[in-house]
Amino acid sequence: MAVILLVLLSQPGIVLAVKEGSNVTGTVSFHGTLPVAKTMPVTENAEVCGKDVLIQTVQVDAQTLGLRQVVVSVNHVPSPTTDKLLPKWVVVNSNCAFLPRVGAARLRDTLEIQNLDPILHNTHVKIGKKTFLNVAQLAGSRPIPKTLRRTGLHTFRCDKH
Repeated sequence: MAVILLVLLSQPGIVLAVKEGSNVTGTVSFHGTLPVAKTMPVTENAEVCGKDVLIQTVQVDAQTLGLRQVVVSVNHVPSPTTDKLLPKWVVVNSNCAFLPRVGAARLRDTLEIQNLDPILHNTHVKIGKKTFLNVAQLAGSRPIPKTLRRTGLHTFRCDKH
């Protein structure tokens, strides 16, 4: 199987070494009409989640038009010689939101999902229309580790909130 290296560029100017003597660096800019953010009402556990939540598909710096929290895929890069290139991918549900909003991992990396809220959450992860993980997480429960076995965009939602 080919390994695809995902380079994190969550802030302009971040540099990730991909091979001794070479680097990837850059800024991702937004062009066009910005999508309008939507406010969705929260119907359960408002004491933890708040009365509503802002759904923002992209985050753009108003001055530079630089996109925040993006992943850039670099193809045809030699396989890394170490498994320490990217840290374990940890996603937490905190204040009824999954954090970080954007991340990158490699095939066979471990995804760890944590519920930091004092309420029950349901973590539902999909790749396209197919469910990858759908599990209830009680308040104070142990993290759930899951090996990433498919490439692609993984979307997270709590079906309860």
